[in-house]
Amino acid sequence: MTDQPIKHPFERFVGFVGMTSCLRYGYSFIDSERSLLQILMLLVVGFALIMLLEAVGKRLARKLPIVRMRYLLPLYVLYLYVFFTSFYSSSFGFSL
Repeated sequence: MTDQPIKHPFERFVGFVGMTSCLRYGYSFIDSERSLLQILMLLVVGFALIMLLEAVGKRLARKLPIVRMRYLLPLYVLYLYVFFTSFYSSSFGFSL
């Protein structure tokens, strides 16, 4: 078993943001009036763009100074609050 290198805390946060961005982007096409082919093309292009931005963000995050994970917890909480609020607000017809 090989040892995996420890990921930078900001790199992990960028991965978390990328994962939730994919969820939110995919959810935005539910009850869409677009055709199935349009939705498929938009999902493929959108996910590819998100993955590309995530890779660039992770590369930039590795250059930042290392901080303890406990100092990033407020950032995670704030991001999750905005993420879940976006689902709540979209169900009532308005967006953030």
